[in-house]
This record gives sequence, structure tokens and C-alpha cells, in this order.
Amino acid sequence: MNGNKISKIQKITRDNLSNEFYLQSLLQEALSCKIISEAEYKKILENLIKLLAEETQKFTKGESSSVRTETAKAILDSMCYKISIYLKSINNCDAAVLILLERPLRDILSSGNKLIESKLKVVVSLYKKINKNRINTPNNAYNDTIGKGLKLFFKEYDKDFESNETPVAIDYPLCIECSNYVGVEFIINYMISMYWENVFCSYFVDTEIHSIMQSINHDYEGLLVNIFEQTLLNSLANIIIGKPDKLKLYINDITDLYGTLKIKSDSELRKLFSDAAAEYKTQIVNFDDYLRNYISKAIDKFLPSILHALHTNTLDKIFATENNTEKSDIIHIINEKRISDEKFRELVDEIRTCENISDKITMIMAVSSIKDLIDILEANCFFGDEYLKLFTILDEVEFALLNKASGIKSERGEDHEWQGYFNEYYSKLSNTIKSKIILNSELLPEIDI
Repeated sequence: MNGNKISKIQKITRDNLSNEFYLQSLLQEALSCKIISEAEYKKILENLIKLLAEETQKFTKGESSSVRTETAKAILDSMCYKISIYLKSINNCDAAVLILLERPLRDILSSGNKLIESKLKVVVSLYKKINKNRINTPNNAYNDTIGKGLKLFFKEYDKDFESNETPVAIDYPLCIECSNYVGVEFIINYMISMYWENVFCSYFVDTEIHSIMQSINHDYEGLLVNIFEQTLLNSLANIIIGKPDKLKLYINDITDLYGTLKIKSDSELRKLFSDAAAEYKTQIVNFDDYLRNYISKAIDKFLPSILHALHTNTLDKIFATENNTEKSDIIHIINEKRISDEKFRELVDEIRTCENISDKITMIMAVSSIKDLIDILEANCFFGDEYLKLFTILDEVEFALLNKASGIKSERGEDHEWQGYFNEYYSKLSNTIKSKIILNSELLPEIDI
């Protein structure tokens, strides 16, 4: 074979090749496209067998060139995987075939080894990033996968003779599964996807995510569910109905969503969700091409389910939905017994010394009385944009209660700091949401602070 066989128009298409068995599929395609002859194909296979004998000697540390059939197959599979790793780094598939004929397989195997070493460093870096931006959730599959399952790879991975194996215990399902990958390639793709799922979820308050997951199943910690997918679904739905800062959905929200979606054709529905996702570009600092494409694939994944739900009027089964708060619950929130002065001081001190806004919000969510909530807001526990982050997790009733209280002046006749940030947040809401808040506020009794 010579260089003239590699034309400017590639005969082999990358999409036709297997990620798991790249070398084998590349050779089959090369033979089918007549890039190599039958004799050249056989020559490559002969060289592989010779290389297998050398690798077997290494495996037995020179004691024997004979091993059990299953062991020989495992060594051969590992060899092919390492050779494939290098060949995948060649953008032109036809050129990769040329390399197989012109370079010794031992050299190609060595190049594959070096690439695997480099990829293992990437795995270490990704694992650190995942631990740093992990979701605060009680879900067992998620926590066990990060805390135990992925760690197995560092202990058990054999880059020399089982490089194509993936020794991990992963139970947590990704939104978009890593199909057709094995070995270090699988672990990298899995970790990259998990990292970006975490990045997306980090822009929402942990307690809010926890709340919508509980709407699916109160004991969701034992379920094999993807947290990113449900967070994305609820977030997109809220963007579509004009509540871009919310995750929670109530029955009336589902009614509004149904009214918007039912009049759309399939293509219009796809565009509606894509346009909603485009808003993340301005909201998420690290919104790069990978996350944008990942969200696009996620939309393609759940659109058929949404279409079916529209036909069967079961959108509440797709989007995590909470029951609307009844009037008796509103009165309960207003009249809820306040915590003791001692416990209140302890809580305020704990919030003040906490530097993480998500943890602060988790603490304040334990407060049942609207009066205690307002006292905490006036106790210098939150600063600047932390108020805005807090307001995003409030449901319509809680927001209406604060709206009612926002007009109450301090003893000196001045607005409290939280009221200024509340008014700033309120001013950016859509007119539809403002109307609902005003209506709810008018229905509420006076709050005696």
C-alpha cells in the first residue's frame, strides 16, 4: 500500500466505527472500502499475533509464552484497545489505516500506552472536580457512586493487560448514558457528564432540588433516578411559563404549562424547549458547548414522553409537581408557634458564621413561622446577593407573605436591608407572576410582627 491510496475524500466514516472495538471495525471498513487488500489485512492480523506472543511473555515475566485461552484473549483485547486509543487520535480514519501498515505495531502499542497514561491523569483531575462540585443530596446511588464506585477504578484498573476493562461499581444513571465506551474512555466520559450535570445543578439551591425530587418520591434516596434530568425538566417548564428563577411546580403551573404546550406542533415544541434552554447562556457562567449540547440531547430524550403526556393529560407525571398550599396552611404558616429566644439566638449565630449560601438556606428552611423568618432577615444573617438567592426558593405563598411584610417599616421609619433586595427581586418578575403575588397578598390577613 502507498500514500496514493489515501484520497482527499475519506472513504471511512468515523460514525461507522465502534468505540469499543475500534481497531477491529477500522480494519473491516478498510477492507470493505478497498483501502487495503486481503493480503494486507492478513498481514496486520499476523503482526498482532506476533505482538501477542511478546505481550504474553511480559505477562508471565518471561516464564512462559503459553497461557490459558481466556487469558490470551484478555491480553489480545487489551492490546487492541491500546492500539485503538492511539488510532482514535488520528482524525483521518483512512490515514489511521496507513499508519497500521507503515509503522510497527509495537510502536503503535507504545503510543497507545502513553495516551492511556495521559488519560489516567485526566481521570484523577475529573474525580477531584466531581468531589468539589457534587450535589448535596441523600440519594444513595449518587453518593455511593462518587464515594465508593468510582474509587474502585483507581485501585483495580490494569493498564497493562486489562486496559479495556472498567473496574467500577456505578449505580447512578446519567441523563445521557455513555454507550459503547469501555476502559479509561468510559470513566472519562462518565465523569465529564457527571461534572457538567453537577455544574448545572449548582446554579439551583440544594433544598429546592431536594424538594422537587421528594415530589417524585418522598424516599427518593433509594431510587435510581437522575437528579440533573428532573432539575432540567422543572427548570425549563418554569422558564416557559414565565418563572425563570423557580424549580417547584404546582398544579396550577401544570395547567398553565399544558395550555402553552398543547397548541404546539412537534417541531414547535422542540423549538420552545430549545429557546428556553438558550436562556441558560446568560444565567450559567460556565455554560460552554459541552453543556449546551448535553442539554440539547436531554431535550431530545424526554420530548417523546412530554408528547405522550400531553395526549394523556399526565404532565404532572413528567414534571415534579407539588400540591398547591391551601388557605388553612397559609394561616398555619402565619400563626405557627415561634421558636424560643434561646434557640433563635443559636440559629442566628449559626447562620451568621456560615459562609455557604446553600447551607444558610438549608438552616433557614427549618423555620416554620413567617414571623421568625422575617426576624432572621432583619438580623444581618444575609448579605447582598445572598438575599436574591434566598428569594428564588420561596413558593408563591411564602413570597406573598413576605410581600405583605415588605411594606412594614423599621422602628426608625426606614426600610430594612432585606426589603430593598426583595423589591429589587420583585421588580424583575414577570407581570403574570406579579399579578398572582398581589392577588395572594390581598387574600392574606394582616401580619402582626
